[in-house]
Amino acid sequence: MENTVLFLALGIGISYFVISIITAKYPPKNINHWYGYRTKRSRKSQEAWEFAQTFASSQMKIWGALITMMAPLSFSFDFSEAVGATIIAIMAVLPIVLTEFALSKKFPN
Repeated sequence: MENTVLFLALGIGISYFVISIITAKYPPKNINHWYGYRTKRSRKSQEAWEFAQTFASSQMKIWGALITMMAPLSFSFDFSEAVGATIIAIMAVLPIVLTEFALSKKFPN
């Protein structure tokens, strides 16, 4: 795997982890368009907003740590740059997908 993918994984992983710590410590209290996990579903109610902030933060911490740990381990596998970047992209999107799924289950309408 190329250094580009390594730096991409480290950048995304560390960024997710740091952002998750900040948003867990200082969650946005009110629905807004500037800070926090902001989707149409998360802004439907204050209860959905608060749930989304907590859930998304925990998912970003988990996936940020996994992406960061995967970066150096990726050298053990013979991935092409495209395959490595695709795996990282999928892992980077999972916190959003999982948060939206959790929101749709907890707040069906």
